[in-house]
Amino acid sequence: MVDWPLPPATGLKTTDRERAANIPETRDTIGSAMSDPKSQPGKPKGALGDLVKAESMIQLAIALPAGCVIGWLLGSWADRHFHTTWIGIFGILIGAAAGFIQIITTAKRFMKDPD
Repeated sequence: MVDWPLPPATGLKTTDRERAANIPETRDTIGSAMSDPKSQPGKPKGALGDLVKAESMIQLAIALPAGCVIGWLLGSWADRHFHTTWIGIFGILIGAAAGFIQIITTAKRFMKDPD
């Protein structure tokens, strides 16, 4: 059997991985972690989870004004560049629409996942 190394990120060789797969304690630990629905690695719990929720709520409060300001800045630049007066207003409306889309997307995410 050829002993091929795995990619550099893991540092294990094929034979090491096979040995680890044959250890009963390793198999039981991996199997129980995968079958437990409460152990989801992507969802922080406790104080960190509360901070993530607070950050998302702050994001909701900033989305609409930030979209309007960015749209106004780009629109006013386009007004100066093209010598018009209406693109700035259009930029504010487009920025407001983008802010509302962000708010609705974030709200849907919270409605789907109440944790």
